[in-house]
Amino acid sequence: ESSILPLNQVMNEHRLYLPSVGVVLAFVAGLFYFLRYIKPKVSPLQMTCFLLVAVIVPLGIASYDRNGVWKDEQTLWEDVAKKSPYKGRGHMNLGGIYSALGHVEEAALEYKTALRLSPNIPTVRYNVGVFYVKQGNLEEAVREYRTAIKLFPEYIPARINIGTVYVMQGRLEEAYREYEMALKLAPDHPKIHYNLGVVYHKQGRLEEAADAYRAGLKLAPDD
Repeated sequence: ESSILPLNQVMNEHRLYLPSVGVVLAFVAGLFYFLRYIKPKVSPLQMTCFLLVAVIVPLGIASYDRNGVWKDEQTLWEDVAKKSPYKGRGHMNLGGIYSALGHVEEAALEYKTALRLSPNIPTVRYNVGVFYVKQGNLEEAVREYRTAIKLFPEYIPARINIGTVYVMQGRLEEAYREYEMALKLAPDHPKIHYNLGVVYHKQGRLEEAADAYRAGLKLAPDD
């Protein structure tokens, strides 16, 4: 089912659905063969009903219990982080949930754990940078974005966010250089054109700002 293509997740629940078909058919066929061999006193229909109940009841209870985990994003990612404590992605996503809820200390702890477990994954660095921006720690944010770019030079969101931080700091020329670099890598990215327009606008270069906004609108006419 996995084929020869490489996977970033070796084990996933949904990758078991198709391969399970053969196992289930073999089990059911073997069970009925066994029942025919021992010749039970109950009818095949009665035995089938008994087996169905024996399977459905515990699975139903398990499904009901699992619904508590899927109640919301927080309970889901808390469960992931608890059951896979050594995988960075769960901690990263849980940090994002805590950050959105305003639980700053818990978010910081989860992000630190994610960085320790997955220091070389660009998205982890990027999300930590986003967290630092929310806390007003702009220099640390830029450092994380730079690390993400070092790991993946074509990581456009990190380049855009560096420019945005520079705009927040009033460093418009540096922001312009970041956006220009991003534009070379992704000329069809509407947000880069928009952000360039913002820089031009703040610099008083209104015609160039209008051109940049129009270029963005051409790529994203509903914006």
